[in-house]
Amino acid sequence: MRDEESPQGPKPVAVAITSLSGAPGVTTTALLLAASWPRRVVMVECDPSGGDVAPWWGLRSSPGLATLAASLGREGVRQSNWDHVQRVGGGMEVITGVSGAAQAAAVDHLWPGLVSTTASMGADLIFDLGRCPGTRWGGLAEVCKVADLLVVVTRADLAAVSHLRAGRDLLRRLQEDVVLVVVGESPYHAHEIAALAGLDLLGVLPMDDRAVAAVRGEARRAGSFHRSRLFRVSREMCAALVSRTRDRALLDSEERPGGGCEEAQLAISGDVAKRPGAPKAVDCGAPVPPPMQVRVR
Repeated sequence: MRDEESPQGPKPVAVAITSLSGAPGVTTTALLLAASWPRRVVMVECDPSGGDVAPWWGLRSSPGLATLAASLGREGVRQSNWDHVQRVGGGMEVITGVSGAAQAAAVDHLWPGLVSTTASMGADLIFDLGRCPGTRWGGLAEVCKVADLLVVVTRADLAAVSHLRAGRDLLRRLQEDVVLVVVGESPYHAHEIAALAGLDLLGVLPMDDRAVAAVRGEARRAGSFHRSRLFRVSREMCAALVSRTRDRALLDSEERPGGGCEEAQLAISGDVAKRPGAPKAVDCGAPVPPPMQVRVR
């Protein structure tokens, strides 16, 4: 997905999201980005331990990743890849994950085909990989390789930093462009955590239980997501991600040495640290739609 733009518009962007320790909220982060994304995007649940979006939103177990995998290689069956997408809230489009480890093992060898199939849909993609499986990536390694970048979600504590330092080289063997998202406030500055981990800081997601409840379909606890600081920060992160991948594509097409770009970072306040000449989200090749209205059940 790092090809040059076609005459019809920019090539879709693919972002993979994972964590290295604990449960910092990989799926929640993927939903936050999907709800804030500036272009059409599909979130794909790839977590081998099982998907969360279907039970959170009360969706059917299918269609989803399992039915998409089952459709691969079927001759004589005409079925759109979009038939495996479900919609939640105000229109977030999701390919829900497998039911558990047994189903994940059954589709593991199909990941090259699954990646190719989802890439052909023409929308941007957010792959929720769940927690990093150490050296046992299996077919999920294909997702990391074809993604434009890998986002690592972490909490702001010393134990998390230790895991980041230990696992960053493994992640970079799968994907050379790795950025960090820190969840919640801490005594340690987010830029210090990123520096200790040796990763570029994308931003900090503030804690907001009511806004998170909205994107997870928890009606009793839900607040207004689109009036929250969490939405503003998520929106800025999305613009920075699309901008970064576009800059990468430009550098790759010009065959410049280094293969990267100066990162677009978010300060702990949630403001984008704009570099000179950095493109805004509205300049990323497609008009920015109005904020998606996330509706809880």
